[in-house]
Parts: sequence; structure tokens; C-alpha cells
Amino acid sequence: MLQLKTPYRDGTTHLVLTPLEFLQRRAALVPRPRLHLMMFVVIVLLAVGVFPSLSWADKKGGRYGHDPASKLEKLTKKLSLTEEQPTKILPILEEKSQKMKALHEQMKEARQQAVGKIEAELTPAQAETYKKMREERRKTMQEYWDKGKKGHKKGKHHKEDDHD
Repeated sequence: MLQLKTPYRDGTTHLVLTPLEFLQRRAALVPRPRLHLMMFVVIVLLAVGVFPSLSWADKKGGRYGHDPASKLEKLTKKLSLTEEQPTKILPILEEKSQKMKALHEQMKEARQQAVGKIEAELTPAQAETYKKMREERRKTMQEYWDKGKKGHKKGKHHKEDDHD
């Protein structure tokens, strides 16, 4: 039984809730962390093929700057690493890079599977429209990336940006 601070308009002063109902009402009051919510949305959109395939593995670690050697070089300059530290840090950065590439491959596979399943449920006309929607999204993202290469905009993620 839960006693209300102020009675409802109809005079209700107490609520009888099951433990599950109580937790559901409490959980609704807790704000979700923005980063996690945004990450969830991006992963879902990637899975259903709204975003185009993004290449993380070009010659220098991809457009996201996951190249362990260049990251180590930046850390060495900015942190004035001792002679021993780079030999210990490089394997850590290499492991991170490998894990990021593996995650990307998993996301790519999940996206391709989801697209295939969605297309299997669509009529031929819907499938054609869906294909066009995905192509438009690819084009929009390509324009975004091309525009980003011309100059750094605040809040945009570029290869030169530091991130962990």
C-alpha cells in the first residue's frame, strides 16, 4: 500500500500496488542515460539498414581513427610517454582496434539479416520503395561524409578527433 502525498481529485489517498506495478511506476520516473539511448537507436537503425554501410577498416584504421599506431603517436606527444609506456600501451590499442572491427562486422551482419527479413515480408512494390529509401539514405550519408571532409564542424565526429 502506498500513501499519496496529496490526495487525487477523487479523494484517493492510498494506492494498492503489486510489487511489479510499484517497480514499473518507479522505473518510469528514472530518466534513461542519453548516451545509452542514442547508442541503442543507432544500433537499431544500423540493424534495419537505415544507415549505409560504414567502412571502419581502410588503410589507416578507418575514418574513425582506430589505427593503433597513430593513436599511440598522439598519446606519446600529448602525454609525454616514457620509453617503456608505448610498448605496454600499443598492445592495448591493438586489442581495442580488433574488438571494434569485430563489433562492426557483427553489426553489419545483423543489419544485412534484418534487411533480408524485412524485404521477405514486403510486397514487390513495397520492396522497391524500401530499396529506394535505403539508397536515398546512403546518398545522404555520403554527402554528409563528403561535407565533413571539407572542414571540421563542432559536434561532428572526424578521423582527427580523439576518442576512446
